[in-house]
Amino acid sequence: MIKSKEEAIFLCLSEPDIDLWRLRELALTEGGLLHDSIRRKAWPKLLGIAFSSDMQGTSERFQPNGSGIPAEAEMDQVDRDVTRCSWHLITYEQRRQLDAYGSQGSHTEQSKQVAAVLRRKQRRLGHLINMILQDGCGELNYYQGFHDVSSIFLSALGDEGLTYTKIVLQKLTESHFRDAMRENFSKIISALRLVFLPLIATLDPQMHSYLLESGVEPFFALSWVLTWFSHDIKDTRVATRLFDAFLVSHPLLPVYLSVAMVLHRVNRRIVFNTECDFAEMHNALCHLPKNTCSIGWREDGYVLNDELDQNRSDSEVPVQDLIQMAISFMRQIPPRKLPLLAKKYCGGVLRPLMTNISSITLLQPPPSWALMGTIPSDWVSKQQARVRKGLPCKNKKEEKTWNQALRKLTVLSNSDQVNVKFELSNLSKNNNNAMAASGEGPYGDDDRRMKILIWTGIAVAVLSIAWALSSTGKLNFGSGNFQQKGVLVDDQAGSCQVEEIPFEPIDDRVCTGAVMRNGVVGLPKGEPVQLSRGKLKWIRSSVRNVRDIFSGQAIHALL
Repeated sequence: MIKSKEEAIFLCLSEPDIDLWRLRELALTEGGLLHDSIRRKAWPKLLGIAFSSDMQGTSERFQPNGSGIPAEAEMDQVDRDVTRCSWHLITYEQRRQLDAYGSQGSHTEQSKQVAAVLRRKQRRLGHLINMILQDGCGELNYYQGFHDVSSIFLSALGDEGLTYTKIVLQKLTESHFRDAMRENFSKIISALRLVFLPLIATLDPQMHSYLLESGVEPFFALSWVLTWFSHDIKDTRVATRLFDAFLVSHPLLPVYLSVAMVLHRVNRRIVFNTECDFAEMHNALCHLPKNTCSIGWREDGYVLNDELDQNRSDSEVPVQDLIQMAISFMRQIPPRKLPLLAKKYCGGVLRPLMTNISSITLLQPPPSWALMGTIPSDWVSKQQARVRKGLPCKNKKEEKTWNQALRKLTVLSNSDQVNVKFELSNLSKNNNNAMAASGEGPYGDDDRRMKILIWTGIAVAVLSIAWALSSTGKLNFGSGNFQQKGVLVDDQAGSCQVEEIPFEPIDDRVCTGAVMRNGVVGLPKGEPVQLSRGKLKWIRSSVRNVRDIFSGQAIHALL
């Protein structure tokens, strides 16, 4: 499965025009984009970043430009945070070597090497953050937690250079992280309050009542949204898997996933088993991520950065379950319906927060690059750049590298062709998850609306046929032999139901044109007749055409 998916991603990225919807769908399925070598190619494309020579900058250090941005106090805070940051900068094995050195109190060659690697990556992380703040020209403000986000991008993309990583991360500061990087958290807190509990109330009223009774606000999920769970989930593989999903989705998906974190059956049971007390409930909710990734957690709470984690990484709440739940919630209640949901919540208690809803980036439509259909692949962009410079499309080195990649692809295709074709065919038909995660999927009540439209269409078709037959004289109201069956057309509530109505008339004067309007059956000609098996009385009627009785609540046309 993994091998076939890796090939599917490789095929997608090797196309001259990359199908971004297919790539998004692949990023949302089990395993995400699999490993960092693929992410280095895929993440920029998913953000609408085409290859350019600017991405190959050589700057690896922050160099102040005299603007005073970032401020000295801000730079000091960055330095303090990156000095404490280590979880996503080194591997788990490297961390074990460092912690073993700390417990034994003696240096080893391996521990010295790991310590040197960690210090170098911490310096690079500090340079990366300061470069982004400086390029923000005072519009971006650092917050504690942004170093966790930046460390994930540095871990995944850092081998391509700081400039490459900076361009990718800077794109997100204009959209997904814009509210978090304002002067204060007022916008993102308002977004959290407008979205979190109204979603819980709609999806799980029992959980909502229990949370309200305990008095907790959704502030326990603030760090989840600010850091895309990278602060609470210490396993870099799991955190990066979540980043795969967030990068291809609406900026609100971290909030939807926070709701999924609370409503997952395992976590839901934990919440209901917690005493309905503010402190107890808040603490239990804050600790829910450990059920998705136990690395970095102890029985008595949170593990500090310099402590060795002895827990197993077994997961009671798989990350893929949370992603699927979040997407299903977004499909059921897309972001465009959230303002109305918040307006109606608890009698309108959230309406004061909605006055500035237009200034909250998270509640706006996704950025244009999030809905792009295609983007040129790197090798096409490189060829175009060479043509603009008047150079040949390919030099020998590039041609050799590309041919080797194609040969590798051919070998993989021959070895596992059936599985790859199956997966690709499923993804190419429709990208349902990707569309729903983008926030542009169908309304949750579309199924009900579709059923109403179908039944209404059937009703219109039946009535149109009756109209046409009456106009041509094939459906007449003259006398004739009665057949013991009928057709019921009920247009109440936009529905249409057809069924046979057997009965026996007393008098043979009942004809094929007998119709019922507003509960009264009438004949075009003849005296009233009492049916032996019914309670309806036949009366005279001036009805001459089926069109005359279209306004009736119920129509019985006896054939």
